[in-house]
Amino acid sequence: MGRHKNAKPIAGYPSRLAAVEALAKQGKNYKEIASELGLDGSAVSANISKLRQDGKLPAAEPQRKLAVSVMLPSPLYRDFERAAELRAITPERLAARLITIITRENLFEAVLDDGGEAAE
Repeated sequence: MGRHKNAKPIAGYPSRLAAVEALAKQGKNYKEIASELGLDGSAVSANISKLRQDGKLPAAEPQRKLAVSVMLPSPLYRDFERAAELRAITPERLAARLITIITRENLFEAVLDDGGEAAE
């Protein structure tokens, strides 16, 4: 199907639907997408539903949450705080996004650069 005749470019993407698709594939949640694009949550939800229906995004999976506590030395936590502040999110949300992206994109080797060997 072609583009909707009233589609307007937004945030460097040819349409709102394309923008929502790209941001969703980056692992951003509805609230983050809405904030970045200046949309309300219902518009983002409708676009996500359409993208799933069209097969452009995977079907929603049931959410399974695992709560994990990680102790970081203060200097590392301050780095997380700075990086999170730049993205207007909490350090905990930044950590969750990083873990999500590393897992979804199977970037363990790229991040760890350990050849898959056990740590000594």
